[in-house]
Parts: sequence; structure tokens; C-alpha cells
Amino acid sequence: MSDTNSHHILRALIAGLFAIITIFAYGMVLVLQDDTLITPWIPVMLSLAIAVVTADRCLHAWSRLTGYTNRWINTACHVIAVTGAIAAIFYSLNYFLSDKSSTQMQPVVVESRYTETHHHTRRVGRGHYVQGSPYKVHYVNVRFENGKEKAVLLPLKEYKYTHIGDTLMFELQRGFLGIPVIKRSKTPARSNK
Repeated sequence: MSDTNSHHILRALIAGLFAIITIFAYGMVLVLQDDTLITPWIPVMLSLAIAVVTADRCLHAWSRLTGYTNRWINTACHVIAVTGAIAAIFYSLNYFLSDKSSTQMQPVVVESRYTETHHHTRRVGRGHYVQGSPYKVHYVNVRFENGKEKAVLLPLKEYKYTHIGDTLMFELQRGFLGIPVIKRSKTPARSNK
């Protein structure tokens, strides 16, 4: 195998690894933002700003990785990857290094209830998928003491017994970066009223 071929293969493997890490980072952000009491656009915009500011310094490295000299392609790759990585680091540090000694149960008020219809995917052929059977997911919007509102997914058996104005109890901890995080079981405890 020639040096050129091995260089292309290595570059493709590294680019694939970067793509997997970027997808994982965005998945981490989506999962942890649900349990972090912050407006989601704040960490994302901060991460985006850092990515944009650092893009010029990293263009040479990205051009070596992508194999393209086009400035816009390399800037886009940098901004997408670095925004996801910084946001994932932000949410992960805040959530996983939260202060366990600050644990408290906080009552939240149910503001509204709603149901969404989602669809399973169904495979109809090799590499071909279509929309499958529908299923329902049940949410309640709750308001915390600090005024933040969150949509919370509930199982049907809990959703049936939850009404607007009810109080649910959530376990909160102070996050590593000072932003409260929800640490709870799948179903929040109901307060005794």
C-alpha cells in the first residue's frame, strides 16, 4: 500500500472518529439539558461564540483533516464540532460533578398537560424505512420556585393521576457550575397535600 493511500485511510478514520464524537456530544447535550435548569440557548450560544472565535486559528488543522482547502467547509466543520464539544463539556461538568451535599426536594407546580403522537419506524427493505405505527408520549409542564419551566415526560400511569395545579416533588442538586440540576427517579414523587 502506498503512503498516499495509507494517508487517506488514516485521515478518513480520524474524520470518522471526529464525526462519532460530535454526534455523541450533541446527544449528551440533548439528554442533559432536560435535567438542567437553564435556558437551553444560553450554553449553546456561548459554545457557538467560542467556536466562531477560535475557527481562524484551527483552519490549518481542519484542512489537513478534511483534505479540503476551502475556508468555508473547514470553518463549518470546526464550528459544528467545537460547539457540540463545548456544550457537552458544560452540561457534563455541571451535571455529573454536582454537589451531592446540596440535595433538596423541591415542590413544582403542574402548569399544563399535553400528549404528543410519535411514530415508530418500520423497515420495508434494505436501507428503506417508513413511518410505522403511532404511539403517544405524555408530558406535563412544571414551574420551579425560581420561575423556570420544564416539560417533563411521564409514564401513562402517572400522567393519568396528574392534574393542572398538582404539586410534584423533584430532587435537585447544585451543579458544579452553580446551575441547579434535577436528580430524580423516572417518576417524580407526589407531595402530600
